[in-house]
Amino acid sequence: MKRLHQLVKEARVDEKGAIWELGFLVGQVHTLLSQGSDQMLADYPITGDGFAFLSVVKALGEDATQAELARWMMRRHTSIITMVQRLHRKGFIRKKKRAKPNDKTYIVIELTEKGQQILAELEAKSLFLPKVLSSLTFEETGQLRNLLFKLRSAAVQEVKNYEEPPYPSPERPLVASWEKDEKE
Repeated sequence: MKRLHQLVKEARVDEKGAIWELGFLVGQVHTLLSQGSDQMLADYPITGDGFAFLSVVKALGEDATQAELARWMMRRHTSIITMVQRLHRKGFIRKKKRAKPNDKTYIVIELTEKGQQILAELEAKSLFLPKVLSSLTFEETGQLRNLLFKLRSAAVQEVKNYEEPPYPSPERPLVASWEKDEKE
């Protein structure tokens, strides 16, 4: 809070106003990123949430259960069930029974060939977020990343029924280049 107090003093605004302004800006950026992603996907039979869901299924591989998807995406289990139903109907994913060593069965979500194709196509054409982030230097992008991890951790501590998602994290980055740059 000491840094915020200095910011407030220099900006000549009250602390509460500065905090609300930051919260408002975070909300606006989230809204714009969501709308921009949806606009980019307007010609595709999938939403930004669906694209993110397929990306997480791919990242989780054989561990892509509904519970893990909910944890990684920080969504309620019911919204994951709805997403699974929607993407299954569209032919992007399938449910597959697996057996655990203790003989319990569980359901894994897998990408179908159609799901793999659309994900690969969208990953190749996803220019919206890189275009927006290109307004930042690589150093600023790294700083933003670290600040977002810090804010997410603080928010997880305050919000009931959520735990810190395992991915992405400073220890398990989405992109290998972050690891290399942080160790230098």
